[in-house]
Parts: sequence; C-alpha cells; structure tokens
Amino acid sequence: MATVNPKDAARAYTNGEVFLDLRSAPLRARSPLERAVATPGSAVFSGTGLASELAGRPVYIVCEHGSISELGALYLRDAGIEAYSVMGGAQALLAALADSAHDPST
Repeated sequence: MATVNPKDAARAYTNGEVFLDLRSAPLRARSPLERAVATPGSAVFSGTGLASELAGRPVYIVCEHGSISELGALYLRDAGIEAYSVMGGAQALLAALADSAHDPST
C-alpha cells in the first residue's frame, strides 16, 4: 500500500507538493486544504488526463478518512504516477499541519 503518515504529508504539503482532495464540496468547505486541488474521484479512478498532468512528481491524495484515497493512490500508481494516500485522511493531515505550525522542529 502506498501510504504516507500525516506528519510526512504535512511536510510535503508545506513544501509545495501536489495534493488532490477527493472530498465533497461541503467537506472541503468545512475543513479546507487551501493548496489541495479539488478532484472528483471519477477523474482519479478513470485516470482520464491525470497521468500526463501528474507524471514525474509525487502526488498525495486525501479524502475524509483515508480509505478512498488509498484506492485512488492504487489507481494512479497503476497509471505510472508516484501517488500516496495520506493515512487518516484530511482530518489527520489538518491536525499534523496544526501541530507543525506550533513546533518549528517538524
């Protein structure tokens, strides 16, 4: 399984890596990840157009709790993209981002 822990994902997010947010619009509005690209799951699961756009760089995928993003990462990896699912989903990533904002050593 191609997963990454929330602390490492927070570091990647802060460093400007590509993040795809598979959550619904209401969930994104409630807990925004400003830099993540809102992406319909259908685009990830079909691979339509994403391979050429995302090739050559790591891509991190978030959903609400991490289950759907795990499947999405597998689909993208099958298409040749270096994709990772964030363990625990958006909520875990947001918590790790908040922790790293308070701890400059992370």
